[in-house]
Amino acid sequence: MLNQVEVPLEVLTDEYWNNVVSYIIEEYHCGRTPNPDVLCNTRIKFGAFVDATNGMGFDYVASGHYANVIHPCGDQMDEPSVLELSPDMVKDQTYFLSHLSQKRRDQEDSALGG
Repeated sequence: MLNQVEVPLEVLTDEYWNNVVSYIIEEYHCGRTPNPDVLCNTRIKFGAFVDATNGMGFDYVASGHYANVIHPCGDQMDEPSVLELSPDMVKDQTYFLSHLSQKRRDQEDSALGG
């Protein structure tokens, strides 16, 4: 299917192991339980993946999270993108995007935010 829509496949297995799994194992040994989903978003989806796709002409990453990222428009382009709670608190997933830097938040498109 990727060939039909001319989208290249990027496999980031090493990055996931090095930046998420190994860190979680290390933290478990220290008695801590980090959230792997938050780490995956900051280090893989909005880290290694965005870095790997730089220069391919993409403006945003559609994360599939149920959250609202409000991007500035018009004459307010210097303003930061803002992460807001979604209307449905049962489905809300803003926590999983809460650790993104402003630069990465500017690249996020949460079409599912309600």
